[in-house]
Amino acid sequence: MRLHVSSCAAVFIICLSFPSAAAVRYVNASNTAPAYPYATWSDAALTIQDAVNAADPGDEVLVTNGLYQTGGQIVYGSMNNRVAVTKPIMVRSVNGPSVTTITGYQVPGTTNGDGAIRCVYLTNGASPAQLYSLLQHQPAWH
Repeated sequence: MRLHVSSCAAVFIICLSFPSAAAVRYVNASNTAPAYPYATWSDAALTIQDAVNAADPGDEVLVTNGLYQTGGQIVYGSMNNRVAVTKPIMVRSVNGPSVTTITGYQVPGTTNGDGAIRCVYLTNGASPAQLYSLLQHQPAWH
């Protein structure tokens, strides 16, 4: 019996050492019933930031067609970011940048500042390559 318990413990430890499969988080700006952790289209997040916050490193955030002009996160100071990706995850659009738009905000008469809303902020291993087909940056004055 002692050998059997040791063998089971060894198998359990080996299973824990393998990385788990990456999850997909879904975003749909017109979803009527969002539900954390946004693991299917029927419970997709309304904002990209909600799905990014739910994601673990290595996960994918899949964004469907739409105009994303709400939500956001302050990373430091008081400047808001429509989407702040602060971990190594993949964020991409289902159908590309021609139908998926993130809109920031520019304070009239300035080029930036604490009242502005940056479209996307990337840090801690996030890179533009991870957002390759998502963004059509659209400043508010266009």
